[in-house]
Amino acid sequence: MSNNPQITYSPAQIAEAIGQYRPNEDQEKVICAPVDQPMMAIAGAGAGKTATMAFRVVYLVANGLVAPDRVLGLTFSNKADRELDSRVNTYLQLLAAHPDFSEVGQCLTDPETGGLKRPVTSTYNAFANQIVHQYGSRLGVSPACVLLDEARRWQIMHQIVSAWEGNLTTDNEIGTTVEYALDLGAQLRDQLLDAEEVRAGLTQMERMYSSSREKGSKKPNQNFQGFLKSLIHRGELLDIYAEYEKFKQQNGYIEYSDQVYYAALLVNQFADIRQQLRDRYDVILLDEFQDTSVAQLKLFSTIFSGKGAMAVGDPNQGIYDWRGASDLSMRDFLSSFGVPAAQAAAHIQDMPITYRNREAILEVANRVVLPLRKLAAGQNVSEVETQIRANLGCPEPVYKLEPAPLPDQFAAPSTGVEAKQLVTCPQKRDDPGEVQMYFVEDSQQEAELIADFFAERWAEREEIISQNQQLPEAQQQSVPSGAILIRRHSQGSLITQALRARDLPVEVTGVAGPGSCRCDCRAAGSGRCGTRRCPDAASLRMRRQPRRY
Repeated sequence: MSNNPQITYSPAQIAEAIGQYRPNEDQEKVICAPVDQPMMAIAGAGAGKTATMAFRVVYLVANGLVAPDRVLGLTFSNKADRELDSRVNTYLQLLAAHPDFSEVGQCLTDPETGGLKRPVTSTYNAFANQIVHQYGSRLGVSPACVLLDEARRWQIMHQIVSAWEGNLTTDNEIGTTVEYALDLGAQLRDQLLDAEEVRAGLTQMERMYSSSREKGSKKPNQNFQGFLKSLIHRGELLDIYAEYEKFKQQNGYIEYSDQVYYAALLVNQFADIRQQLRDRYDVILLDEFQDTSVAQLKLFSTIFSGKGAMAVGDPNQGIYDWRGASDLSMRDFLSSFGVPAAQAAAHIQDMPITYRNREAILEVANRVVLPLRKLAAGQNVSEVETQIRANLGCPEPVYKLEPAPLPDQFAAPSTGVEAKQLVTCPQKRDDPGEVQMYFVEDSQQEAELIADFFAERWAEREEIISQNQQLPEAQQQSVPSGAILIRRHSQGSLITQALRARDLPVEVTGVAGPGSCRCDCRAAGSGRCGTRRCPDAASLRMRRQPRRY
């Protein structure tokens, strides 16, 4: 710890006092990381990151390294916010109630009001919205602005596109153009880009690629012509989005991507706002950082650069690029928070031990992501593809494509962040688990096979429940549950029907766009079913995938 603070309580002592398992060695390094320096914790799936984040807060408070109300914890969803808040405050209250930690209770009590001093937890957007609500008038954003939901923003854009009289060189349906325009606008906000800068870049690309073709003798093929038209069409979408922004401003509307965008502008332009927020918190926890955008990275690094900010994430779980997540967030976190490149390694801690899956499932998962690891390490795409084809026994394809210019300024950046390969925790090494693979002829056969799979295990579940009723609690078996992960929402209805035909309870939960029923059941649940060891709540769950606009 910095300045050699006196540590009174170790993580092991705290764990025993609050009735939790002792953190493993990697978790302890995250928990005990310096309180006043930026840190990146790379936590693999099932590594216990939420518990570790909560434990870090308790450890710092218990040892007098930070006051509880000077801790800020941020995450994405309201559910994750509630879970983090619940864990932190439950741990603190358990510790304060322990006779050996009476001083913790004193730390939690406000001497002026007698009330509890609690860490602040919030979602990223809610935190940004507070800034915009309080200071947005400096940018002309009224605190009375109405937040648009997905349906309303789609309706507004649909009205604009339907009445559009400007250039529109596309045969796409109105709904498709609406989605493209909204997508483009959200990307501008998430990446803190100015529309005119993007337009200039599109013009540069169009001229560069067009001139490269003019130098040759061959006529551009249809695909290349389509590419050039797409550049022109993106410029037209910028015009449509500009009209959409004008409509929002005139009618006092704001949307989720605007919250972070305006908050980032405010803290960048006004030093007093930045300083007030910086002085308010000493410890900052940034959860699921692999899913943050460039705008979010800019917002928090502008406020908290050089302070005790800890980003917790996993580059292998970055799946939300469609909602603005950027690989740059994890790659640039430490440098954006003031850590020199030569010292970056000392500010990174891996948490590769997973408590979720058994060894057989991890082995399959690690083999599946191996090509991605090779790409992240800088290996050539064609070399990785050749290796995959060799492993599968597939012949090399014959490409008949003309070479195209590949300027460095348009190359996608590498993440520069690599997570260690996951390993199973010692508690789950008694049984490696089982992974089953099936090949089916069509979707109907697949649905029937899945339903049979779950029906068999549901019968086992009923038997376990019956046996548990005759046993003391300490000897009872965990009751299995399961979840289904599907790739296309069209599969959802078939699988649901097949499950219900076998009298199995099915819960379809999640968020979907208007008129859709996308199902996206979590892979972790499917893996648990294969191991037949499932300590979760008893239900078969199907999760809808949020619709992309």
